[in-house]
Amino acid sequence: MLYQRISAVFLWLALAISPVINPAIASENAAQSILHILDYVSVDYPETIENGKITNLAEYKEQQEFAQRLFPLLGELPENENKPALQALATQLVQAIDKRNDGETIRRLCIEFSTQLIGGYKIVTAPRKPASIQHGAQLFENNCSSCHGLKGFGDGPAAKNMEPAPNNFHDRQRQGQRSPYSLFSTITLGVDGTAMKSFAHLGEQQRWDLAFYLSTLYHTENELSRGEQLWEQGQHHQLINNSIELSRTTPDELKQQYGDNGLAILAYLRAHPEALETGELSPLQVSRQKVIESVEAYEKGDFKLAYELAVNAYLEGFELAEAAISNVAPEMKSQVEREMGNFRQLVKNREDLQSVEQHAQNIIALLQQAEDKLVNTELSSGVAFVSSLVILLREGLEAILVLAAIAAFLAKTERKDAMHYMHAGWVGALLLGFVTWLLAEYAFDFSGASRELTEGITGLFAAAMLVYIGFWLHNHTHAEKWKAFIQSKLHGVTSGTVWSLTIISFIAVYREVVETVLFYKTLWLQTEVAGHSAILAGFATASVSLVLIAWAIFRFSVRLPISLFFRINSALLYVMAIVFAGKGIAALQEAGNISIHHISFPQFDLLGVYPTLESIGLQAALIFLAIGWLGLERLKERPIA
Repeated sequence: MLYQRISAVFLWLALAISPVINPAIASENAAQSILHILDYVSVDYPETIENGKITNLAEYKEQQEFAQRLFPLLGELPENENKPALQALATQLVQAIDKRNDGETIRRLCIEFSTQLIGGYKIVTAPRKPASIQHGAQLFENNCSSCHGLKGFGDGPAAKNMEPAPNNFHDRQRQGQRSPYSLFSTITLGVDGTAMKSFAHLGEQQRWDLAFYLSTLYHTENELSRGEQLWEQGQHHQLINNSIELSRTTPDELKQQYGDNGLAILAYLRAHPEALETGELSPLQVSRQKVIESVEAYEKGDFKLAYELAVNAYLEGFELAEAAISNVAPEMKSQVEREMGNFRQLVKNREDLQSVEQHAQNIIALLQQAEDKLVNTELSSGVAFVSSLVILLREGLEAILVLAAIAAFLAKTERKDAMHYMHAGWVGALLLGFVTWLLAEYAFDFSGASRELTEGITGLFAAAMLVYIGFWLHNHTHAEKWKAFIQSKLHGVTSGTVWSLTIISFIAVYREVVETVLFYKTLWLQTEVAGHSAILAGFATASVSLVLIAWAIFRFSVRLPISLFFRINSALLYVMAIVFAGKGIAALQEAGNISIHHISFPQFDLLGVYPTLESIGLQAALIFLAIGWLGLERLKERPIA
């Protein structure tokens, strides 16, 4: 009781002086402060009254003071049609407390008040993403255990000399009236003058993780086990329909309506808030599920199905979260890719079951770590800007290099009139890329295997075209051949070469568009609203940078002597062919069309270098082809003795 009284005094003082200290902050926090007061009154008032008589005069007066404080806080809220009803409820609550109404009456009034305030002012009372209980436990241990104890019983090392004593989160009577949102509110605002300080310096998602973890301490192991059983059996799913209901529901409310089964369901959902996602699992959850199903099929001897599931675990799951993970933990992204590739190969080769199961367990653990990273990492504006900048530069640079080389070639051959062919190629690629993405997003279900197969085939086709053009350009480095080319360029360029370059410009852009859009979509969802402008700024900066790079390549190239121009452009396009070849093989491996044999070699995504025998092997073959061809050309040029 002493703890509640002292907490109430300091909360009252904090609310009373906040408009004087910082009016802007007071206005912004008015709604949350009101909800905090209503939660406090609904929990503590019943302990001050018994059968219409005051059991604790000092605390009863504190409840009266808190209720009176609602009026100035309501005055700080913006005017809207709901405000008069809220002011009437505040008056009704004050009168009910003055009349010493029973605790249940006050509790119902506080709930009604909170509900109307939340609905009328569209207050967000649930996390944007499902809370991570595991991360919440870590936050509790790092920030709260010194006072509340490792288990949350209020018996931490610092609690011995603390007055009032820290809260016991296992107190069934008190915590039965607390929801995750009320815990979130207390974590955010704190209780000034006590050891319960504000933890507003933590990210919003972190505070939700901590609040949900604290809410799980109320429940027993039996309730959790029973709730899991009921949920998996498909029973009582209607009790809580979404994350908002879960965040605002107290144990006492659900037990009163649905008995022990309701309490058990609440225990399970608080421990597993991701179970409430609307029928669709997150990409990483899909990935974990497919890995488990693959192992189960493998155990039954259905190796074909096991391999298909292993492939889909990547394509229909992890790949969709790949861009988001790259933004927060690029090293983890590479590790998961490598492990999932090894897993697919083990299944394909029908290795022993123990090895398959061990790799599956490793992948599941990595996917859980990746999910925790995503859930618990809030991208700042600076990180959002850099991520947006890197995405477009990384995905657009290779296409820009090819387009700039093509434009320089057409200018150098005095065929600027054919530029519209190249422009038609990349503009058509942009349009078709967005149409493809829209169809995949809203109309048809294009599988991950189809996406990777398309990317792989277009990558290898582009590589073949660039190899041909690279050799063709190098073949015209000599003056005699250049003169012959000039004499026939009106026919040669128009009928054959221009169309080849148009196809290349189309493929170079098309293969990047859909993936880039998906990356930006993920980044947009992962970033808070305040950071969206940073994403747009990063996109704009990258766009300008790519234009400048293209302009620099064009200006530099057209000023080169003919022979040097063809040598540089042929080398550039041949390098791009090697990049496309590596990425094409990698895409086909991800689609399960080509085997994977990892080797010890650095990975460079930008250069299409991946540490697999198949990818490195093809790129090495292209390099040796170029070396052999150049050597043969040198021999042809050597004069006969």
